[in-house]
Amino acid sequence: EINLEEIRNEIYKEAQNASYDEATETLTTHVNGVDFGITIDEAKELLKEDKEEYEIPLKITQPEITTDELGEEAFPEMLSSFSTRYDASNKNRSTNIELASEEINGTVLLPGETFSFNGTVGPRTKAKGYLLAGAYSAGELVESYGGGVCQVSSTIYNTALYANLEIVERYNHSSVVSYVKNGLDATVSYGGKDFKFKNSRSYAIRIKAEAKNGILTIEIWGIPEKEEYEIELTSEVTDVIVRNTKYVYDSSLAKGTEVVETQGADGAKSIAYKITKKNGMIISKEILSEDSYNPMTKVIRTGSKK
Repeated sequence: EINLEEIRNEIYKEAQNASYDEATETLTTHVNGVDFGITIDEAKELLKEDKEEYEIPLKITQPEITTDELGEEAFPEMLSSFSTRYDASNKNRSTNIELASEEINGTVLLPGETFSFNGTVGPRTKAKGYLLAGAYSAGELVESYGGGVCQVSSTIYNTALYANLEIVERYNHSSVVSYVKNGLDATVSYGGKDFKFKNSRSYAIRIKAEAKNGILTIEIWGIPEKEEYEIELTSEVTDVIVRNTKYVYDSSLAKGTEVVETQGADGAKSIAYKITKKNGMIISKEILSEDSYNPMTKVIRTGSKK
């Protein structure tokens, strides 16, 4: 016999507001409420059917105060900030950057929790409003839904580094990007490469992200540690890999005429460093990554029309 009251007691959870205790500097995250989506009597009616499996709908209730709505007392100071520029006239790419930023904005991480870009932003699909824009695939620039979101993951990578947070997972692009220095980018692809960092600080942090008028800014707010450090990021190009040039005959162009279809880009090898300072003195200098970027072929259309 199925005991509905017992099942309801097991799943029932009352919604609880987020709170912050200034005296102990303790943040308590909100809890969503869970209950049957129908009455016990309605559930009993369902059980009258002769079935091997029964489904009872649930309802989720939101608390009045969620964690991301806590005020300045929980996240009083900006711990780090980093900005990159994008072409606001490129509507599709701008839309993708803005959508991904909105998904990230307000994210709260308790000490020890890990941020996942793919887990937070989710799939970049047409149904979610993402548009076709340029993205790297196997060293080539292709049109892809969500093209441009890697600028968001690269921007938050730098922000996390400046907040002295632990990087869990990061991959460089296949080719050089324009919005950050070599070795300080972070590529992502849903279902594939992810960018992750851990809140390795003593207190909860909140992420603020805004993309507007061609400037993407990501900030991390929280309570400072008793001892904070100044972080400096540098990148050194150790080798340049010169791009190849490819000529494509075009019968629509007069013989002797050349048109550059794709400028391409040189590849590079680089080393990125994180320098930790205290009172202007260098405490440590560590290698963040040693990366290699493939060149992108320059394509020239040459006329063959007689």
